[in-house]
Amino acid sequence: MHLKRWLKASLVVAGATTFLHAEEAVNTARPVPLTRPEIKQLLEDMKQRPLRIPLPEMTEADKAALGERSTNYEALLRYYYLPPGEPATYGGFGGSRSSGTRGNAAAGNSAAPVQRDFTRNADEKMSLSYAFKTRLFWIVSRTNNCQYCLGHQEQKLASAGMTDDEIAALDFDWELFPEAEQAAFAYARKLTYEPHRLSDDDLHTLRKHYTDLQILEMTMSVAWNNSINRWKEGAGVPQSQTGLGFFRRGEQELPKDRLLPIETFLTPTSPKSSSRLSKIAPVAHDPVTGLPTKQAVNLRPRLESRDQVRAALAADRTRKPRLPLLSDADARQALGELAPAGPLPAWLRLMAHFPNEASSRIRGINAITEDRGWLTSSVPSRWCWSSATSRAGRSVRCIPKSTNFRSGTRTKRSSWASTCGKHIPRTAGRCSRTTRSEYRSRSRSRSPSGRPSRSNATAG
Repeated sequence: MHLKRWLKASLVVAGATTFLHAEEAVNTARPVPLTRPEIKQLLEDMKQRPLRIPLPEMTEADKAALGERSTNYEALLRYYYLPPGEPATYGGFGGSRSSGTRGNAAAGNSAAPVQRDFTRNADEKMSLSYAFKTRLFWIVSRTNNCQYCLGHQEQKLASAGMTDDEIAALDFDWELFPEAEQAAFAYARKLTYEPHRLSDDDLHTLRKHYTDLQILEMTMSVAWNNSINRWKEGAGVPQSQTGLGFFRRGEQELPKDRLLPIETFLTPTSPKSSSRLSKIAPVAHDPVTGLPTKQAVNLRPRLESRDQVRAALAADRTRKPRLPLLSDADARQALGELAPAGPLPAWLRLMAHFPNEASSRIRGINAITEDRGWLTSSVPSRWCWSSATSRAGRSVRCIPKSTNFRSGTRTKRSSWASTCGKHIPRTAGRCSRTTRSEYRSRSRSRSPSGRPSRSNATAG
C-alpha cells in the first residue's frame, strides 16, 4: 500500500523539477553532461540505474499478461502498483508510448496493456511532423536533464533519419535548422524552463511561421513532454536496455554506414561535435572562471503574497485568450457525450480543437477522480497546489478546486496554460487556488462511508 501511494505521489507531484542522482538516494543533484560524449556515457550508465521502487517476483501469469513488456520497468510499475483502468495520461501531443488499459496483479486483471504512440498525430487538424515534435521533446528532455526521455529521443531521431551530428546540433547550433524550427526550439525551452516569462511576443514570433492550431499542437506537445520527464525522473525509471522498438517503427530504411544507438549509446562522435558545450542545459557557472559547471540550476522568482494571488485570480477571469477558443456549442459537439454538464471550462474549449486527444484527456481525468480508497480527496489537491506554485507563473493557478487530478496532468495543464493559457479566462468560482480553509472544508465534506462525496469529484 505504501508503494502504491509513493508511485501515485511521484505522478501527482510531477510538476516539481527533479534532479536526483542515479546511484544515490541523497540530496545531491545528478551532474549535467556538458558535451556530446558525456551525454552518451550518462545515457549508457543510466541503464544500470538502481530501482527506486522494488518489484515483486514475477509469476508466469504476469509474464503472459505483459508479453514483451515483461522486462520493461515502467510497464511493471503500472502493472503492479496502479489500479485497473488507470488511463494513459502521460503521453500525448508528441509525448511517448503509453499503455491504455493497465492491470493490477493483485486485482487479478491479466489484460495485456494497450499500446499507443502519441507522437503520431491523432487528429486530422494536427499537422506537425513526428520528427519535428521529437526534436522538441529532445530540447525539453535536455533542459530538464531527464536522461530516460533524452535517450528515447536520441533513438527516435536516429530512426527518423537524423545523423549524429544533426542530433548533436540541437544542443549547441540551431542555425543548422530552418528559421521556423529555431523559433520553435526557443519556445519549447522557454516554456520548459521559464514559463513565467512567456509573453505575447513569444506567440507573435511563432505566428511568423505557424498557424494558431500548430502553436496549440506544439504547446500541448511540449507540456506533455515536461509531464513525462518529471514522473519518469521522480520514479527513477532506468534507461531502456535497447532501442530496437523505435527502429522497428522507423519510417525510413536504416542507414548501414554508421553505428546506431540501438544496443548502446556509445556510438562514435565526430571531432566537430565532441568538444562543443551545451547551450541548452541550464547549469551554474563558476564565479571565478565564468565557465559552465555540471551543477543544475533552477531559478524561479519569489512567490507572490496571498493578496497578490487573489488579485491575479480576479484579473484572470476576464483576460483575453492568446489562442482562439471554440464556442461552447462547437466544443460540446466536438466532444460528444464526454462533454461535462454545465458551461465548459476555457481550457476544454481550447483542447476541443483536437477532439480525439481532448476525449482521451477527459477519460483519463474521469478515471483519476474515481475514489479507490488510496487517498483522501484533499491530499492530491495539496500536492497539486504545491506543484503549481513551484511553476511560479500567474497562469499556473488553474487548479480546479474539486478535481482529484494526477499531477502529471496538472503539470501539463500548468505548462500550456502559461502560454496559450496564460490568457485563458478563468471560469469564475471554479478554477482558482484553494486556501487552507477550503482544504479543511473539503476534508469534512465526505460521505458517511468516508469517501469523497460525488459533489466534490466533478471535473472543473
